[in-house]
Amino acid sequence: MSIFQTSSSTGLTRVGKNVFEEERQYLKPLPARRLADYAEIRGVLVGKGSTITVRKKVYSVHSRLCNEHVTVRLYAEYLEVLFGSTVVEKLPRLRGADKHPYQLPAYYRLVSKKTGSFCQLPLPLGTFPHVSFSYSYDLLREQNPLHACR
Repeated sequence: MSIFQTSSSTGLTRVGKNVFEEERQYLKPLPARRLADYAEIRGVLVGKGSTITVRKKVYSVHSRLCNEHVTVRLYAEYLEVLFGSTVVEKLPRLRGADKHPYQLPAYYRLVSKKTGSFCQLPLPLGTFPHVSFSYSYDLLREQNPLHACR
């Protein structure tokens, strides 16, 4: 058997087996029980703006959940929102301060309730479906600020 042929019993090459044996002495034993895949937070209240706050981050959910209590399962990369035992939302986890928490339809519903609020709120990246809409809005704001907000 050559140096790079795999052993039928271990599936490792001789070189790989030597490296593994060297590293093995530094490995710690596995925990007695498996770690949980998620943290579950019960009784999260969905606010009037159809938002929930989970670990100091604000997420928007569907408006039909307003004023309801939901359960949130917090995974490493995403979170699940459960109403009863049914998963109603699966949202990516927010990281850092630059991310906008609102799903755009929910954001538009919040803004459309009060006249003039669209102009005063910071618009998150991705608010407009295409760059041309953003340029048109900026031009409209410069020319006639009162009409831009309607």
